[in-house]
Amino acid sequence: MRVIVLLAAACVAAQTDPAADLQRMIAAERAFAAATKEIGVRDGFLTFFTGDAIDVAPVGRRLELVNATDRLRAQPPPRLPLVIELAWEPRWGAISSAGDLGWLTGPSRIHSRGGSDQDRHGAYFSIWRRQPDRTYKVRLDIGIATARPVIFPDGFTPATRPVAPAHAAPATAAAASEIRLIEARFAESASNDLGGAYRSHLLPDARLHRNERSPFVGVEAAAGFMTETFDRMTWAVLHDEMAASGDVAFTAGAYAAAAKASEGRPGSHERGFFVRVWHRIADGAWKVAFETNGIR
Repeated sequence: MRVIVLLAAACVAAQTDPAADLQRMIAAERAFAAATKEIGVRDGFLTFFTGDAIDVAPVGRRLELVNATDRLRAQPPPRLPLVIELAWEPRWGAISSAGDLGWLTGPSRIHSRGGSDQDRHGAYFSIWRRQPDRTYKVRLDIGIATARPVIFPDGFTPATRPVAPAHAAPATAAAASEIRLIEARFAESASNDLGGAYRSHLLPDARLHRNERSPFVGVEAAAGFMTETFDRMTWAVLHDEMAASGDVAFTAGAYAAAAKASEGRPGSHERGFFVRVWHRIADGAWKVAFETNGIR
């Protein structure tokens, strides 16, 4: 029995090519963007979202996990030809060693085809899941708006590559609880020293995206922003998922924070959402590769 199991595992490993899987996911993102330019946001997103795609959105006075696909279906179909065009391009991201879970980000633009309005800029972020038929679909999608075009390196730049443990166990509920424990430790550290917690938990090339702000690139920029913006922050994880290879995971949830006074505005209490992508690195530790957070 042991020989059979080892041979099966070897066959799966032999079929796994993270570089090729990453290219397939990037190609799916580009196809998603191209389709949306022609058929609109509602129909483009419905085509490329999983049936159970998720979002963190207001439900009454609370932020909760919701089904993004159901909300899209409730919208009326767009009128064609489109007057407003949403365009985006993958420039940064990574995929698990198993090829089943990955993420991408890059610049986005809202363009008026009639030329009546100025272009609006931003950065998109999407989490992709490989489906049983080996195609890729979007599990979660959240973008930010910015005052000016977001600059990324030309072409596509892979983020710090996740490292699968030597003896990866299947991503069972017990394995997935590992990321909840990491999040709990992160939150405990942040309650004492928010900037220090971000410095110790983020990868050197991590990105932090926040609405109406230019993305913060690198651990020092991200930690500096969090320190300058908030006196303290607490959060609760509402959802987590892990790759079968145990090297990529994401969490989504809600936070409460005391925002500092700035630019003549008094300090305030802030509630918002967050999504984090975690990579396991060579020493086995988990680090944040990407975070988006803000008010909703």
